[in-house]
Amino acid sequence: MKKLLIPILTLVALTSYGQNPAPAKPQTKTIALTGGTVHVGTGQVIPNGIVLFSNGVITNVVDGTIVRLNLTDVDVIDVSGKHVYPGIISPVSTVGLQEIGAVRATVDMREIGILNPNIRSLIAYNTDSEIIPTIRNNGVLFSQAVPQGGTISGSSSVMMSDGWNWEDAVLKKDDGIWLTWPAYLARDFNFEDFTTVVRKNERRGPAIDALRATFADAKAYSALTNPTPMNLKLESMRGLFTGKQNLYIRADYGKDIMEAVTFAKSVGVQKVVIVGAKKRIV
Repeated sequence: MKKLLIPILTLVALTSYGQNPAPAKPQTKTIALTGGTVHVGTGQVIPNGIVLFSNGVITNVVDGTIVRLNLTDVDVIDVSGKHVYPGIISPVSTVGLQEIGAVRATVDMREIGILNPNIRSLIAYNTDSEIIPTIRNNGVLFSQAVPQGGTISGSSSVMMSDGWNWEDAVLKKDDGIWLTWPAYLARDFNFEDFTTVVRKNERRGPAIDALRATFADAKAYSALTNPTPMNLKLESMRGLFTGKQNLYIRADYGKDIMEAVTFAKSVGVQKVVIVGAKKRIV
């Protein structure tokens, strides 16, 4: 029995070390980091800084050699000799939506179809991803989970790198709708000789017409108070016309950017964000 028990205990111990770090418990007391070199994020560096945070939110950052704070009933952590940096925000990310690109079962960042404004990336966000603890340990505390594919991909959400499930991890739900603007130029890749041919995109006209019809319907729908029955696709676009949501437009060429912004303003979108704007040589 003794001989059998030893390897079993060893296996249990090794397995326990292989688990993902558990999300932190809610903060119940104010915490102060003292004595460290604080990098504010604006270029300012405080050699002997004090950082206070309550309920997971920074409430004060001061120079400890100049300002004296009352730290009664505060958990003080001495970080002398260490550097304290702001948390990193990763925008336009597929973290939590894709684990291994070559394994289809671990990829949940796109849906079939062309116009999918009602698709919500936060529903697919996987807090058990092995990638999330890695980026969190490297200072990435927030990421914007962005859907892919189609002309209208769906809505993104800003997620925290700490949470048991997507309900715990979400910081801002449905912050914007993602639109891939039909480009003026199309690129065809030839796998036989590995060459790329650039040509005029003949399908952009019908694609833009479909977008114009969709946004016109959504604009009219947004004027209704309690539509019955509810149209999920049009309902998901309501925030674009009130300024609650951004319209993120993927566009690279200058001509496409100007057309996309003009289109968005003409259909009543309040906030437009251009994503990409890459400089390409045609």
